[in-house]
Amino acid sequence: MIDLHHKLKGALKKKENPSITSNRRSLIIINNKKMTVKEKGKERKAAEVKFLIHDLRVKKFIDDIIHFHATLNTDLEIHNIEQAQMFHGQDLQELKLLASQMRRSYNLYRNTVKTFASNTDIIQNGTSYILKVQEICELVLNPLWGRFDRVIAFLPETSRSYQSRTQYRNYLRWICNVYYRIDHFFQELNNQHHYEEFDVADDIYAFTNNVIHGYVTENSSSTVEIVFEKFDSAVIGGNRPRFRRMYFNLVKNAVDAMQNKQNGQLIIRVFKEGDYVYLSIQDNGTGMTKTEAQNLLSKKQSLEGKLHLIGFVFVQQTIKMFNGNVSIESNPGKGAMITLGFPYLEGKTRPKIKKSKCEKYFNFKTGNEQENVNIKMLDKTGKINISNVWNSCPIKQSVYTHQPDSNKDKQCGLIIYNDYKKSEASIPGCVFAISVNYKNTLDFFTHKPYEKDWDLSHEDLSPMFFESTIRGRLETNDQKKLKVILKAPHSKKDFFYLKDVTPDERCTNKYKQLIHDEYILIARKFLNSGMPSFVDVQISEPDKFFNDPDLISKSKPFPIEILADQKLSIE
Repeated sequence: MIDLHHKLKGALKKKENPSITSNRRSLIIINNKKMTVKEKGKERKAAEVKFLIHDLRVKKFIDDIIHFHATLNTDLEIHNIEQAQMFHGQDLQELKLLASQMRRSYNLYRNTVKTFASNTDIIQNGTSYILKVQEICELVLNPLWGRFDRVIAFLPETSRSYQSRTQYRNYLRWICNVYYRIDHFFQELNNQHHYEEFDVADDIYAFTNNVIHGYVTENSSSTVEIVFEKFDSAVIGGNRPRFRRMYFNLVKNAVDAMQNKQNGQLIIRVFKEGDYVYLSIQDNGTGMTKTEAQNLLSKKQSLEGKLHLIGFVFVQQTIKMFNGNVSIESNPGKGAMITLGFPYLEGKTRPKIKKSKCEKYFNFKTGNEQENVNIKMLDKTGKINISNVWNSCPIKQSVYTHQPDSNKDKQCGLIIYNDYKKSEASIPGCVFAISVNYKNTLDFFTHKPYEKDWDLSHEDLSPMFFESTIRGRLETNDQKKLKVILKAPHSKKDFFYLKDVTPDERCTNKYKQLIHDEYILIARKFLNSGMPSFVDVQISEPDKFFNDPDLISKSKPFPIEILADQKLSIE
């Protein structure tokens, strides 16, 4: 052993041939470079997969489609339409089975991401989930599945599913957009180059009606009006799916910026100047400062969370692919106008627009005149209001008939407190969604403690109901004191739907009354079901729902007993 040790030591001391050493170093550098390129390719694909899954957020829409068809099947049973119910029930079970497989696939993907698995595993499990989503989209969009048009014709106009048919149509539009988004994603991932010549005005007009219309209707919390001011015909060439996704990202940003506006307005223009055709998207939302606009254009990440301009890097990349340019005009509080310029192809005729698989959903006739207005094709020279208008109307007390869960009713306050205590996150807490009625029983309640390596959102609790209920969190403040944070529902429309408020009662006053009362009912429910009285409460935007100056002034957490002692509007 000693002789072998000395031989090895001596060999290490020997001077190597400089040329051999240099060649070895070069070989190592080359091999490292090859490995780096390969790994970078996988890293890029994994990032694309994660971005698509985050961007789709399709679970809510699929759950809502299942919920609609379950309601439809119940309506068929109530009205003794047995044969239609039997065939429709078989279709519903097929959808539920695929949805169950999709959820398992998503959980596998999510665990892969949470455990910091390899890019190969992320690509494999993420792709499996995306394919499951695509399979569901193909099923729902299959004209032989669901038998929606024929089945709903058997039901009276007073049935719940008949009254919800327009919302269902909007879900289908979104599912159609998801289907094509996934299809184009796989083509891009496989480096299949898309080049297509299309008329900008025709494409924006069609895409706004087919996809944007439904998205704004279902995702805007305020009244939003889409206005087409000018539409000049001009043909450009390039990746049309990317162009549409770029436009969609800008619309999403505009809708986010108008969330706190009572009346939002989205103005779309397509016009020619010189050798360029310009696409302009203007909103009257929060706007931005000149510095923020410059930072956005220069890709600086210093917008301090004020702007909902997710995906703007993708917008800039797409503009570059089309050899275009972008400019921003904006003032804080007065909205923003983003203008994109593209060189157009002189002398090219307008190509025919290809019909999509979703064409049958765009001209659905209804028996309700107002719904016809909301879903008709937009007029290029006019405008259309595409959200419910919250006019003032008399307040009536609603009657709720939901069956409560007695165990959760008696212990929901304690359940939330226990979630906080068993949370393994570095900053412990829990997230919950809750709905309490005037009978002091639960319409809906779901909850979960903060996880160690996963930032939970209310969407993770219940994709179907997270926008229709009061949302909350239990966590500590800077002084380590426990506080409950309560926020109003994200969607007024879904909130009214959950509360069984009839269409003629739905208005701003009714909404404010119900939220005001439910905040108080929740505080009482928590204190009477095991939540410690030393817990504070913090209400988001109390001035919208309370007239009491003392309560409105409490922008910081205050004892939950104070909220519980407030009077209901019906007391």
